Amino acid sequence: MGVTPDLIRVLHVDDNREVADLAASYLQRKHDGFDVEVVETVEVGLSRLRAEEFDCIVSDYEMPGRTGVEFLREVREEYPDVPFILFTGKGTEAVASDAISAGVTDYLQKGAGTGQYEVLANRIENAVQRAESQRAARHLRELADTTDRILYIFTHDWSELLFINSAYEEVWGRSTEALRENPRDFLNGVHPEDRDRVRDAMGRMSDGESLELEYRVNEAEEFERWVAVRGEAIVDDGEVVRVAGFATEITERKALEQALQTRTERLQEAQRVAGVGSWEWDAATDTVEWSRETYRIFGWNPDESGTPSFEDWLATVHPEDREHASAKVEEAMETGTFPAFDHRIERPDGTVVPVQCRGEVSETEDGTTRIRGTVLDVTDRETDR
Repeated sequence: MGVTPDLIRVLHVDDNREVADLAASYLQRKHDGFDVEVVETVEVGLSRLRAEEFDCIVSDYEMPGRTGVEFLREVREEYPDVPFILFTGKGTEAVASDAISAGVTDYLQKGAGTGQYEVLANRIENAVQRAESQRAARHLRELADTTDRILYIFTHDWSELLFINSAYEEVWGRSTEALRENPRDFLNGVHPEDRDRVRDAMGRMSDGESLELEYRVNEAEEFERWVAVRGEAIVDDGEVVRVAGFATEITERKALEQALQTRTERLQEAQRVAGVGSWEWDAATDTVEWSRETYRIFGWNPDESGTPSFEDWLATVHPEDREHASAKVEEAMETGTFPAFDHRIERPDGTVVPVQCRGEVSETEDGTTRIRGTVLDVTDRETDR
C-alpha cells in the first residue's frame, strides 16, 4: 500500500451511504490530499482492496452480514500493514477491546456536527504517516540485512545504540542484544592492543570529526578478523546529535598484505645477502623505483632520499664511466635489448663501488617504455682479480 506526498487514498466502508458520503465530501473538501471511495458492504470493500491500492481503511462497526471488527480481521490476514480506523456510532468497551485485539490502528466514535470529520482527517493522516515510517524502517532493515557491511548509528556520546544490522554478530562474534544493553560492548570484541585507538577515534567522532580506522576484532576467533571502519558525526543546529557509519571486513585483504609484506622482506633479505639490488625506470615519467638493497649499494637512505630520476642515477656513475653508461641506456631504448655492462658508482661519502648492471626492456599497452633490471655489487670480484 503506497502513499504519495500529494494523495492519500481512503476506502470508507459504511452501510449508511448518506453518512459515508457526507464524511467523504467533508474530507475531500477540507483536505485536497484526500481521495475517498465509499462502499456499503464488507464484501465490496474486500473486492476493492484486492483490485486497488489504498493507504487507509475507515469502517463502521454495525453493518449487515459482518461487523467492522470481522472486516478488520480479514483485512489483517491479507493486508497486515494497511492502517484501519474503526469509525463507529456503537462505542462500547467490548467493541474497543475486540478491535484492539484484532489489530485496529485507531478507534473513533461518530458524533454530531462536522468536528468529528476534522478529527477523523487528523487520525487518517497520522495513521498513514506512521505506516509509511514503519514501512521505510522495515525496508531499511531488510536492505541492511542483505549486506555484509556492518551499519551502525549511536547517540553522539555512544550511550545508546540506535541501529545495528545482523552482520555485526558474524564479524564481531558478539550479540546485538548485548550491544543494545551496553552500547560500548563492541569494545570487548576489539583486540586489546587496538582498543585505545578505537576509544580515541570514538571521542573524536563525538567532537564532530570523521572516522577512518582499521583494527582487529572477534575474541572468539583470537582477534584474527580485521575491519575497516568509517564514520561521520551527524550535526543538527551546530551540535553533534548522532554518530553513524559502516564497518567492512578486510581479513582477506590483510592476509594478502601480510603475505606480500613477507615476500617483500624475504626478497629484500635475499638481495642483501647476494648484494643484488633491483630497479625499474619509467621513461615517460623519468622516475626510477629502487629496492632497499639498491639504495644500500648506492649509499643512499631510502627513507630520506626520495624517488630518484634517470639524471640522479647518471650523476652517481663515475665520471670516467658516465658516457659509456649513458650510451648503453640509449642503445637499449633504440634496440629494445638491454646489454649487461659494468661501471663504477660514487657514493655520497666518496667511496667508489664497481657494479654490474643488467636489464630488460618492455613496452606497456599505452606505448610507455620501461626498463627493469638489477645492479650487482661486484667489489668482491674486483678484489679477487
